[in-house]
Amino acid sequence: MKRVMTVRIAEPKDGLELVEVPEPKPGPGEVLVEMKARPIQPADLLVVRDRHIVKPQLPDPVGIEGSGIIVGHGEGVSSPPIGSRVALPYGGTWAERIVVPATAPIQLPDDCDMAQGAMLALNPVTAWGLTSGLRSGQWLLQNAANSSVGQLVTRMAAARGISTISVVRREGMESMLMGLGADHVLVDGDDLSERVKALTNGKGVDRALDAVAGEATGRLHDATAEGGEVVCYGLLGSDDIILPAVRTIFRDVTLRGFSRLRNLRAMDPQARRVMEAEVIADFKTGMFNAPVLASYPLDEFAEAVTVAEQRGSAGKVLFLSPDLLETA
Repeated sequence: MKRVMTVRIAEPKDGLELVEVPEPKPGPGEVLVEMKARPIQPADLLVVRDRHIVKPQLPDPVGIEGSGIIVGHGEGVSSPPIGSRVALPYGGTWAERIVVPATAPIQLPDDCDMAQGAMLALNPVTAWGLTSGLRSGQWLLQNAANSSVGQLVTRMAAARGISTISVVRREGMESMLMGLGADHVLVDGDDLSERVKALTNGKGVDRALDAVAGEATGRLHDATAEGGEVVCYGLLGSDDIILPAVRTIFRDVTLRGFSRLRNLRAMDPQARRVMEAEVIADFKTGMFNAPVLASYPLDEFAEAVTVAEQRGSAGKVLFLSPDLLETA
């Protein structure tokens, strides 16, 4: 069986290899998944370069999400049923087949597009977690609003009646983000908190989402209402968070981190079912559909990662199974 592995810390086209590995067999509590589609995500390539919080253990399987079909059960497993289409939130998906815990897959609709299903378990699940708990009428502020996650947050919030203020680094994003449902779009700057409070009757927002870190965290903090929270989930600008301590203490603003994978693993079964039902309902509407730039077989990984890293690429690059490549 073929699998793409990180064999050395290097640029992806040099650090990855397609290798033959033994056929995986599901043990107790596990399922065997025949992979159909796997997107190339930025985090996949950061791991190969050893620039991610997840450190590769060489040789290391690659791929943090994908879609496939359940083709085998381990002892004690009956669900998801054999033949089910599923999305996987982790597991080294750049392979022909993989074994994962039976609790890991998210079951997809029987008639779903497997390429789109392959992109369900990362960004949409992240966006769901970042908006979870907010109610209609509350205010949400986010930076990096033009990112893939930021756009999904805007769509989810609009569908749930949450008012949004989208922060971007430069002008020119307004029409696109307003078209997704953003209520206001602002260019980041030192006076961000004053402009946000002017839009929220002087109160500030109930939750701010920070994908940038550095001084951007402090600007979001100052735009957050008393008793509100700032949620940090990315490091696009810095490895450090710069925050005004005095204003944090006396305004009772909470700062917390968010990790998609940790959030998933911490969910009890009932919370997991609620999340999956809501995400799948939105998936069925086409809310999460993402453009596909190019598709490749696993053995053309070097060209695929090169295309995926081209600046300005409009869409995702995917690895598809042979049967899906024939119809792509």
